[in-house]
Amino acid sequence: MPPQLRLSMLGSLQIEINEAEQSKVLLAKGQAMLCYLALMGGMHSRNALAGLLWRDMDEAFALRNLRVNLSKVRKLCGAYMHIERRALGMDESANVWL
Repeated sequence: MPPQLRLSMLGSLQIEINEAEQSKVLLAKGQAMLCYLALMGGMHSRNALAGLLWRDMDEAFALRNLRVNLSKVRKLCGAYMHIERRALGMDESANVWL
């Protein structure tokens, strides 16, 4: 069986990869981004995600924060994601359980 990413969102978020707890690896915004992408499906522009997560910041600062958080999300869950220069989303063929 291929590695599985499990996101348990009832109560506090639990992130598991192959039954190994990973929740403490990501900051709150990284967790929010991962959950949003998993729930919404499809590809999302980086500008839209930055605006959603850092709506009270200047666009340049919001995009910088997105890059920082995406770097951490990519290290943890990159195998389950489809990441392009201007957009990203969960890989629909990946083994993800919500």
